[in-house]
Amino acid sequence: MGGVETCRRVKRRLEAAGLPGNISPHSFRSCAATDLLLQGVPLDDVQHLLGHSDVRTTRLYDRRQKAVTRDSVERISV
Repeated sequence: MGGVETCRRVKRRLEAAGLPGNISPHSFRSCAATDLLLQGVPLDDVQHLLGHSDVRTTRLYDRRQKAVTRDSVERISV
């Protein structure tokens, strides 16, 4: 099964579940990479698991810095 077919299947399943259509297979890879990094798995191990030849590619999947924390929300003045 190729990448295009995988993406189509994911989109069909998302639609059937009533979930946003902007999720892609890469969204799942990013979630997995970020979760592994949050659990303390070394970046080079995550790189190997994702099959990246360059660690810079793996860093693109790391969403730890994009998390909204309670501290950041409390700084918003209304």
